[in-house]
Amino acid sequence: MREDGAEVYLDQFYDLPLLSVAADASIAEQIAAAGQIEALAAGLYQQLLVEEASSARLGFGNFTAISKPVLIPRSEEAQAQSDASLNGKAMSLLGLRYAVDGQNYQRIGMEILVRTLFFAVCATMLALVVCYPVAYKVALATPPQKVVWLMLGLIIPYAIVELMRIYAWTSIIDNRGLINETLMWAGAITEPIQFKRSALTVFGVIVYTYVLFMVFPIYNVMSTLDRNQIDAARDLGASAPRLHWRIIIPHSKPGIAVGCIATFMLAAGAFSVPRIISRGLQSEWFSQTIYNKFFEVNNSNVGAAYSFAYTLICFLIVGLFMWIMRARLKDFARVQ
Repeated sequence: MREDGAEVYLDQFYDLPLLSVAADASIAEQIAAAGQIEALAAGLYQQLLVEEASSARLGFGNFTAISKPVLIPRSEEAQAQSDASLNGKAMSLLGLRYAVDGQNYQRIGMEILVRTLFFAVCATMLALVVCYPVAYKVALATPPQKVVWLMLGLIIPYAIVELMRIYAWTSIIDNRGLINETLMWAGAITEPIQFKRSALTVFGVIVYTYVLFMVFPIYNVMSTLDRNQIDAARDLGASAPRLHWRIIIPHSKPGIAVGCIATFMLAAGAFSVPRIISRGLQSEWFSQTIYNKFFEVNNSNVGAAYSFAYTLICFLIVGLFMWIMRARLKDFARVQ
């Protein structure tokens, strides 16, 4: 595919002869033809290596590669299903999928980037919903003599290597794992639930993996709140939701901001969780795309550009979040 979107084949681009192995030829002739193809491919490979080595290392073209359209051949039925899906509609609305002269194009790199950022935001919001009550329970709703046990319950699992904790989840969510076996034994289901195909499973494991990065910042700030303010609000008739909305959440805002930023950055850069949990049954995350550029297609220049652009975009999102939260850098000192 050229930069202008026109199709181009390797034999045309590099002026190579067309070779094939005839099915009706003798074995010796087939072996000879295959040897010629192998030699031609090896020569082209060496030529590409030389071109790669002599090309600009950090050219602007490496950064634009992320938004290049790719021709996606699909049948009419498959294209109709893609267009009808929620993901297809969203990507078309963003201009990441379009059709020209009946040919369907996708900006695959941008699609993966947008999807990963959306997933990271969803995982962060889920972590906040789960961890805020935990932090409140530990900081303000538990007698001091019991806090230590709750803290140990949070910290002890993190004495195990992260990869081991992630692999342990595979025994829980596998088709013959703990959850499916229990539900099938109880008669609740007849076929295993495909947890590995659900993005919610990845979100849940990410929340579990990075829970301390959300809990501790909120807990550290929340524990500095004067309990007399809570007692006074209750004496004045404040309900529990109003108590949190008017007193606890505003006081805990720096901790919430730090926890969300840390969890978002970790989720956006997550590699092991989506790779191990989904086992290739879900769309890849952008961190996997960067890994593939470095180690599978041997295109480190583009991989470096992807990594730099992704880091910059994440920083911009964090800056926007801090502006929305009206959080300042010096406010983060309250988290310590």
